[in-house]
Amino acid sequence: MALKFALFASITLFLFVGSINSISCYSYNEYTDSPGVIHDVKFCTSTYMFNGDAAFTGRNTLRNMDFEENECALREMRWSNDQVDGHFECICTSDLCNYPLTFKEVIHRNFTIKPIFNTHKLL
Repeated sequence: MALKFALFASITLFLFVGSINSISCYSYNEYTDSPGVIHDVKFCTSTYMFNGDAAFTGRNTLRNMDFEENECALREMRWSNDQVDGHFECICTSDLCNYPLTFKEVIHRNFTIKPIFNTHKLL
């Protein structure tokens, strides 16, 4: 009986600790009708193409992480016909931190997608 309880406790603890390191992110692109939410990922991303398209999702791995957390970086994508497209890729690491902002809003926020909280006190 004690062995069964120890096994149950170990599995429960493993599942709980595993879920601590995961977050949920908004998921949306030009092919979906409305934003959704994906779960159990490590990073949320927002990608803004220069043609006006945007995509929001979550990932467990990131390549070329040469920018600060909650910040955006200019990226280039080279196609097989040697055409180069640019886009801004933004990452963040807290629950639902990649709210589907417009690129104009991201520029206004000084190229960040992190939440901005109003610090003014009410009178």
